[in-house]
Amino acid sequence: MASRPVVLAVDAGSTTAKAQFFDGRGRALAPVVRSRVAIAADGTADPAAFLASVEAAVDEALRRRAAPVDAVALSCAWHGLVGLGAGGRPTTSSLTRGRMS
Repeated sequence: MASRPVVLAVDAGSTTAKAQFFDGRGRALAPVVRSRVAIAADGTADPAAFLASVEAAVDEALRRRAAPVDAVALSCAWHGLVGLGAGGRPTTSSLTRGRMS
């Protein structure tokens, strides 16, 4: 039996969203689930599409594991910036690789 806690690790990367379960000792409990992030030729991504890819990876990981999750760890690409306006709504595309000049 896996040691507690069970952690769902989520990586919202600039090209792929990933989700995977780990036990309290950092051992993988299941294979990683990946969901591609659609990046345009100019290095931008639609914020809603980016979020949908992260949600797809998490949803699929949760479908594969019925046991409770004790914690969630989240990692995000530091360079994935999105301008936000009133109400927290995106006003720009996600600025990814090569767009920080």
